[in-house]
Amino acid sequence: MNKKIKLIAFLFLISFFKVFCKDNIIVFSNETYLSYQIPLGSDNITSISFEHFDFSQFQLNLECSNSKNSNSTTCFTTINDEDKKQMYGDTISYNHEKDIDRSMLPTPIVSSPLRPPTKGGELVIKGTYLTFFKKSSYYQIVYPKLQYIDIKNPKLSFDPTNVNVEFPPGCGYQLIKWENGKLYNFSYENPSISNIKITSSNIIVNGSNLCDKSYPSNITINGNLIQSSNYEKDEDSIIINYIEKHSTKSKIIIETSNCTSTETNFEFKPELLTINSVPINKGGLILIDGIRLSSNPTNNNQNNITIKLGNLTCLNVISISNELISCSLIPLNKSVSNKIKSDLQVSVSINEIKNENILMYNYNIVRLNPKKYSLPNRVLQLNGDCLGNSNDTKVYLNGNEVILKDLEINYNETILSFKIPDEYQSKLNVSVKSNNVMSNEIQIDISFYVSLSNISPSTYENTNIILTLYNIKPENYNKLPTLIINEDQISITGVSLNSTSQEVHSYSFLIPVGCGIKEITIKIGSQSCLSSISYIEPIISNCKVSGYDGKSGEIICVGNFGNKNYFNQSYVLFSNNKISPPLINSTTLSFPLISEYHGDELIFEMCEIQSKLFKLKINNSPSLKRIYVSFIRTNGCLFYIFGEFFNSNINSSVFCNDTLYQGIFENTTSISFDLQIPGPNDIICNYSFNNGMNYSDFKIEYPKPIVENISTIYSSGGDLTIYGNNFYNISNITIEVNSQLQCNNIEFINLTTITCNLPSINETIQSSIFSKKLLLKITFESKSWSGYIFQYSKDEIQNNNSKNSSDKKYNINKQNKGNGSSLSKITKLIIGILIPACIILF
Repeated sequence: MNKKIKLIAFLFLISFFKVFCKDNIIVFSNETYLSYQIPLGSDNITSISFEHFDFSQFQLNLECSNSKNSNSTTCFTTINDEDKKQMYGDTISYNHEKDIDRSMLPTPIVSSPLRPPTKGGELVIKGTYLTFFKKSSYYQIVYPKLQYIDIKNPKLSFDPTNVNVEFPPGCGYQLIKWENGKLYNFSYENPSISNIKITSSNIIVNGSNLCDKSYPSNITINGNLIQSSNYEKDEDSIIINYIEKHSTKSKIIIETSNCTSTETNFEFKPELLTINSVPINKGGLILIDGIRLSSNPTNNNQNNITIKLGNLTCLNVISISNELISCSLIPLNKSVSNKIKSDLQVSVSINEIKNENILMYNYNIVRLNPKKYSLPNRVLQLNGDCLGNSNDTKVYLNGNEVILKDLEINYNETILSFKIPDEYQSKLNVSVKSNNVMSNEIQIDISFYVSLSNISPSTYENTNIILTLYNIKPENYNKLPTLIINEDQISITGVSLNSTSQEVHSYSFLIPVGCGIKEITIKIGSQSCLSSISYIEPIISNCKVSGYDGKSGEIICVGNFGNKNYFNQSYVLFSNNKISPPLINSTTLSFPLISEYHGDELIFEMCEIQSKLFKLKINNSPSLKRIYVSFIRTNGCLFYIFGEFFNSNINSSVFCNDTLYQGIFENTTSISFDLQIPGPNDIICNYSFNNGMNYSDFKIEYPKPIVENISTIYSSGGDLTIYGNNFYNISNITIEVNSQLQCNNIEFINLTTITCNLPSINETIQSSIFSKKLLLKITFESKSWSGYIFQYSKDEIQNNNSKNSSDKKYNINKQNKGNGSSLSKITKLIIGILIPACIILF
């Protein structure tokens, strides 16, 4: 048992003994009676008088009796509800003359919940014997510290069974000392959590009854206790210093002074900060920077990550780190790209936990990265997005367009390089224009730069490379430069070589074994510049196909594939696949050839450095034979592309109503699309196959509605139910009978049922409608059905043919009009009887 609860129980028992043993008179009371057990020889208590503030009096009369062989007398009276409200006074006496001792008063019985808020404040207590004194009345809190609960007595009326009190601030379990000295334990409200906000380094919990900082809290997140030094709190909020690196679902519990909140679930959501842009006609790699962009590694069985840009699905999602996630966008042909809107909202879902903050994506945004560039041999290499091509992109230096004959831009439009013209020697402001879109401007200090020797570092052994530093300041002539490999934070001091000038000087650096492209910083004294070194690229000498039978085989390549320590970062890029070869050494690799692969360029990549491509021809290129629209229904259809040599990496899509749908690879001969597009209006869609190798339009023609039957209805009108097929759940529906009556309050039930309210018919046309079936027409925007299926009830037709049919019809109509809506409403009365149950232990 908790120490605090033990102490409360101890004080409670001491109080109980003192109150009930004073003067050897014992008080017994509950909701319906009051009695005193009085030792023989002492005065009996035959009456108790309460003198009210207005000098009126209320008196309780008690009957006393003594049982045989008893050493005490019992004085007893019953208590009714009216008695309870009168039991108070400025003075209280017994036997008409003696002031009653407070210990002889009955103990309060609390019937309403007594859970004041931790901030304190007014509260109504309901019960019996709650207070006996109208003036200067209060309760005492005696644990954990002495405080007073003021009883707020109204001037005009007073009810000791319904008492307004002013509670002081507090927290957790407390002990009240009643007016008769009896102790009562109660608790302030439990902590309550209303909402939780997550920042990069804090959890902010907002709620109520969290208690002020004088009451320490035990806070557990996912079962882990938070140290008191890691949070700050007040009565309404708690700020917890907490960093979660992964997107995950969590639970929090707050316990203060033995009062515990309910367990509250919350989520650490992915937070998106920046996103790059790619050309819409090429697609490419999307990189998203942010926070919590990975799943919790403890959830080994859950790693479901999806990225959507508007309605576009980004493929091949990879969580590179907690702060970086990547995916690929497929190229879009012109007919589709013209329909793509700007400002596509980015949505990242990691195991069904989605980002809440808003990040927008746009194609074809030209951007230069101010933090990522290199300057070897005065060749400026810039990184960015949508940089265009070397024939059309314009480069601006210090605000002026410059004609560059050596401008180079890679296919993905992410790297641009050119040699800086000689007339530019200091700081350089650079911007580019691609497709008539201007980029941002970045500033680069080109006064100090380096040139690298033609030797690339080896992946097998340490390699000496030579760097020449240009425009060294005089104060740095006698200093040695430092080469820092930024990623690994490795510093290498250069060795001076013979040079004819101190302003331009060459140095040798011993580069450790490595792999890939490494960004470096060169420093000498107060001068520094950025550059990069590339380890030697892998080489493919030859590749061949072995044992291919149209379904499976093997591809074998020979060449120089680098150090085995980096094979875990090596891939074969082939047929739109990134393949980890199962068999590889420094000179040979092989991997399975399956029917989904097709003839293509083969590249070996190690640490993101690619070999020169090798052309490998396989006679199984994907080809389209036909398309087919199937199973057209009111809410969409299935669309198929049929052909041969299909594989799971073929990029195929359908564009309908500004929405892009990705194909589902069925097998090597078919790709399917589930187009969930509600009708009824026919639409023209566009499909693209194999990155736009084939594309065209096709039409979805929705089925017309069919009516098969209707419910019975009379000429007085009422609810009409129509049964059939191919009904559409839209708002614009019309139903017409005999080209005259419009059905109202139309309600779509399901694809086969629809209801409406048909008005009564005009008396002047009644005689002509009973002898034939009438035309029913139902219209769903562009789709409609009509037919002679409607007929009024056969019983009514027979009545109409009888002699008195018109009189009966008149009487029926008159009666209906008189009655109107005559159903009476049923009122349910629920009687609750609250019987408080209180047990006093002696």
